[in-house]
Amino acid sequence: MLVTRIELVKKDLYRIDLDYEFAFALYAREIRQYGLKEGMEISEELKTTLEKEIVLKRARKKAMMLLKYSDRTKEELRKRLIEASFSITMAEEAIAYVESYGYVNDERYIENYVIFKKDSKSRKQIEMELVKKGISKQQVTQYLEENDWDETEILQGLVEKRLAGKKIQDEKEMQKHYGYFMRKGYSYYAVKKAIQEYMDVLEAEENG
Repeated sequence: MLVTRIELVKKDLYRIDLDYEFAFALYAREIRQYGLKEGMEISEELKTTLEKEIVLKRARKKAMMLLKYSDRTKEELRKRLIEASFSITMAEEAIAYVESYGYVNDERYIENYVIFKKDSKSRKQIEMELVKKGISKQQVTQYLEENDWDETEILQGLVEKRLAGKKIQDEKEMQKHYGYFMRKGYSYYAVKKAIQEYMDVLEAEENG
């Protein structure tokens, strides 16, 4: 196969194209070590050596580093590896490696995300955010259906926190609060009930 491009990507790291397609990225010292030049033919054996002995090891190390301080979905990890100049193939192999050790697990990610977010976000908002992170909607929906929770008390707490003991002055302000909570994924009726309960409590306290 033919080395069709060697192009600087960032400091000391070069993109290598084989037969006009991106193959991998190598550092200058590695290019010198293997004597790679544009227009030269390389064997399948050398390509495999570069991939397995250099690039894949680096991709695995990068994946481990990305997961060291922050849990990530497989899709988030995939994007970060590709942004770091690894091919899709190398990214997938690196993900398979860390997944085999349990370092990346979308089901665990969903569970942890729900635990930490359900007291401040609606079920619908959590679902949208998880899908945005690259987890399949089917997988997210299935988990949420199997692990449902009552949002009534949570929404009531959010209403109390937002209004902070203040009265709602007019219809315009009321609609503003309705819009705020509905944008967070709560239904019109749930918001209406929570705000009405808040107002009832406030009135009862005033009347002593």
